[in-house]
Amino acid sequence: MKTKSILVALIALVIIPTLAQAKSDGERPKRGGLPNLDKIFEQLDTDQSGGISEKEAKGPMAKRFNRLDADSNGEITKEELTVIGDKMRQQEKKEFGKKFEEIDRNGNGSISKDEAEPRMLKNFDKLDANGDGTLTKGELKAIAEKHKGHRKDDQAREI
Repeated sequence: MKTKSILVALIALVIIPTLAQAKSDGERPKRGGLPNLDKIFEQLDTDQSGGISEKEAKGPMAKRFNRLDADSNGEITKEELTVIGDKMRQQEKKEFGKKFEEIDRNGNGSISKDEAEPRMLKNFDKLDANGDGTLTKGELKAIAEKHKGHRKDDQAREI
């Protein structure tokens, strides 16, 4: 679990701040979206080798260079960052599913007001997109996608 938590945090802690630091024109990734790998490499791969060397890495990417350079060849590639991103998304899906099942005490695939946690109950009617009195995974995922980047990392994991 510790390794999975590290993977989940790597994108948020390394790639986004690194891109922000590398950009000179003030352009930022869209809220809730991960920066485009092409943009990262455009900014950081100054020798255009196809990888980011330790010398080219900035900010958190430089600090975590050895962890990100999975094959230890001295460069971080798009493929290495893609693998990290994929693992992070897979972990988030698993965590979401586990949390949903934990809250859905009767196991019927939806969360009723009786099952909802206090934080969820406060906004239950807003979250219930179709007004049927229950929350489905689809409704919660849609809300999470809509509000990505508008909350702290700890809050993003809570549903």
